[in-house]
Amino acid sequence: MMIKNERKIYIWVVILLVLLAVVLPVWANSQARIAYAAEATYSNVLDDLEKDSTFNAEDYPAIDDGSAESKTLKLIQIAESTSKELFLYIYNPSANTTPLSAKSVRISTESTTLSYKDYALTRVNEEGVFAKYVVQGLEVKSDGVRIYDIPCLHRDVKDFDDEGAADNDLNAIAVEVAQRWTVVTNGDEVIYKMDTTDVVIIEHQWVGLLRFNDGVAWLYPAAVGKTDVHFVSFKTNYAIDKLFEIDISYLSQARAADGSYGEWDRPALVDGNGHTAEVETVQKTIHADDEDSNPANHPFGTKHKWSCIRTKDDFVAQEDLTAEAKENIKDDQFVVCFATTEWQKVGFGTSYQINYTKISEVTIMRLYFECEGKPYNLGVVSNKQTGDNKPDNNNTNEWNPDIGEWIKNWWEDFLNKNGDLLTRIIKIIAIIAGVVVGLVVLGLFVRLCRFIKRLFGKRKADYKYQYSRKRRK
Repeated sequence: MMIKNERKIYIWVVILLVLLAVVLPVWANSQARIAYAAEATYSNVLDDLEKDSTFNAEDYPAIDDGSAESKTLKLIQIAESTSKELFLYIYNPSANTTPLSAKSVRISTESTTLSYKDYALTRVNEEGVFAKYVVQGLEVKSDGVRIYDIPCLHRDVKDFDDEGAADNDLNAIAVEVAQRWTVVTNGDEVIYKMDTTDVVIIEHQWVGLLRFNDGVAWLYPAAVGKTDVHFVSFKTNYAIDKLFEIDISYLSQARAADGSYGEWDRPALVDGNGHTAEVETVQKTIHADDEDSNPANHPFGTKHKWSCIRTKDDFVAQEDLTAEAKENIKDDQFVVCFATTEWQKVGFGTSYQINYTKISEVTIMRLYFECEGKPYNLGVVSNKQTGDNKPDNNNTNEWNPDIGEWIKNWWEDFLNKNGDLLTRIIKIIAIIAGVVVGLVVLGLFVRLCRFIKRLFGKRKADYKYQYSRKRRK
């Protein structure tokens, strides 16, 4: 009897332990979620603003008259949190009738240089004309002095906004901020100081592309390769004499499209498991002495070389532009070629696929230039725009019959793509080996053809001999 009771106690202990093993992790996870939710609860925007004794809500009235003043946003305060988040407090005059939403903010956190990045914004709460946003992806530094240089933020596009330049889509509207915040930690006190700054305002910009022929693929005649040269043309509020540097940001994605009927256009496959190309954010600096070219590394390809930064007049004079493109950039100051991507047509006749790279949401972030003999290095107020992905030049199908130039271009492209000496040597050996193997295979094929010819020739001769003997009989 005692043994049976001990067995029962043992069984209950095991059951209790199993239940604890299941319930405790679930309970702990729920507590973690509750704690996280508590951490993600933000204080009210108006309560935060009223902590500043100089703030007066009456200085920020609702404006619903459709004026330019009502169609914008204004940054009125920033704040750091103890969890190293950065908050923006934004005034939206038309919040009652046409609420505007801030999408991103352009910030440089460097103290001695300008290195801008666009950060996404999330609205955490709002009250009346005031809204509180948290800056995504920016962690407050631990330095005693922190800098937030903010030339602009971007808001959503509304019906009352201009459609942008012809053949371009507006993705976000730039709103001038022109503020440089200095935040100082002094013991338990955090001091905020704001200074206004100079910024460059882009009064007009247009995104386009040139397309140059690289020829027919050596081993696959059904494929025609070309190079897309993406450019942005623009005019500023400064009479720029010399442009030394420009920072540009854009989105890039490899895509494939139905060239036959235009029924589909989708992200390109990157492997055999169905994974597709992602949208990547690209940011780069273009210098005044930067040059580029298309490879023209296949038969019939035509070589083109260009300076990446040109005045609008030089660009028009040097490129075979369409009449529409000339009209769209006629009032601009500069044209910057900021990216080259591959374009490929694969297939025959009316059945073919287009492989290309889509460039979108192009925006200018910083300009280093000279105006009236004085150098400037300033943040830029620039919309985010996307071109129509159609070539803006007439000479997209130039064919070059010079065989020697094809080989020269191919060799230059080979050297450019294989920079280190060891890689070049290995690939050159592989090419030589490939040529030798090809010649051997060709020789064997020729010998096989001759053998077959002799074999059938002998049979034919024997047949003629037998036929002639029968006739003589």
